Amino acid sequence: EDEKCVRRIAEDLQQKIVVELCESKDMTESRASSLVLLMSKLRLLKHEEVDTIIDGAESKIVRHYESRLNGATEICAGRFGERNLRKARAIVEDVRSSLHQLTNGNPDDDALKWARSLNEKVADGLNKVTKKEQEETPPDIPSNLVTKNRTDISAAVVWNAPLSYTTIETYQISFNGDILGQELSGKTCWKLFNFLHPGREYDVQVRAKNSSGYGEWSDNFSFKTTATVPDAVQDLRREETKDDSLTISWIEPKVQENTTAVTSYRVMVNGNEMHYSLGKCKGGRVKIERLRPNTNYRISIQAINLAGLCEEPKALDGIKTSNVVAAELKEKLDRLKMYQKDPDKEEEVYNRHYDNRDSDVFSLAHISGNFKCNYEVSDVEQPYRCNNFEWQRVRGGCKWSGNSQVNGMVIGHVRVRAKRSERYKSEIEMLEKEINALKEKTKLIHEKVHF
Repeated sequence: EDEKCVRRIAEDLQQKIVVELCESKDMTESRASSLVLLMSKLRLLKHEEVDTIIDGAESKIVRHYESRLNGATEICAGRFGERNLRKARAIVEDVRSSLHQLTNGNPDDDALKWARSLNEKVADGLNKVTKKEQEETPPDIPSNLVTKNRTDISAAVVWNAPLSYTTIETYQISFNGDILGQELSGKTCWKLFNFLHPGREYDVQVRAKNSSGYGEWSDNFSFKTTATVPDAVQDLRREETKDDSLTISWIEPKVQENTTAVTSYRVMVNGNEMHYSLGKCKGGRVKIERLRPNTNYRISIQAINLAGLCEEPKALDGIKTSNVVAAELKEKLDRLKMYQKDPDKEEEVYNRHYDNRDSDVFSLAHISGNFKCNYEVSDVEQPYRCNNFEWQRVRGGCKWSGNSQVNGMVIGHVRVRAKRSERYKSEIEMLEKEINALKEKTKLIHEKVHF
């Protein structure tokens, strides 16, 4: 008796489906929900024509959600960036939520078999989105940075590789705020830093790179190199002593492995500090100048490198500068005083008898030099020449005063006498020059005295 009523209801519902399918251009979530409600009611009629209409409605619903899912998976097929990946995930999640609502959480119902295939596509879409997100996600931050094998001049920094869904290609290093130009291989989780300074602090950061780009920088990691000062010098000794300087030498300390070489030396002279570079201490030898003559000194020395000052000084006590200039000056002054004594007194400077006519040649040049002499010649048997004037034989002898150029053959006795002022004239002049030079040298020494 209700056949007519059922048919009428079926015709009304069918008309609503036709309107939804034919008159609406775009499928919306509300229309899909309305259609599913209608289809669930029409299925109860088990009417062949109605079932055909329902099949068409189901196809439209499936195409609607498949289109949305295809759009999401297309995003995953290319490199569209993080923003579009979030959009793709939102689409898939929305479709899954809609299907859950449309099927009331029971997609296994035979009446909702169209939903099962869509759920499979939703799961596949979620997998693709997740994989793409992982592929386009930069690496995490490297962790657990520590140092190994720290020395005065080097240190190795190691770290744990970060999580990355794709292969880590390289590591980039920031050292004291400067990014190093050469990146490390993704398989190398350590970096050796050389040519460092002893006792200095350094900052390091690391970040990884994969196909999606660079990850975040690690937290700043600081480390400090060790500081090893030089050993003490050995065999400190005095080499040379002068009025205004002392030269000392030593055996240089050996450079320990992975430490810095000696760069200079600290020298203490009676408590006064000086520094000498290696250029002035070549081969472990230094000349300490501007000292005071005839003075005792205490000299100590310490090696210096980039790490600092040797803690154990070596010293020489009671070494004394010489007084040579003063002694030489006194000796020359005494000689000058002797030469200048009794300037008019005559002294014999030559006395010789010549008796060989063939070999003896008498020349006053080698006797008198350039000073004026009185020459006495006695018992002359052979003429001699004086300044180109020929003298004849004389029985009792003769006297002549001149400036040295008396040459010729002489047979007889020759005696030469001269005043002290004339005899020592050249010596006095030379001594006066030498004394003036020594006085000037003494003056300069005392002007330059520093210690």
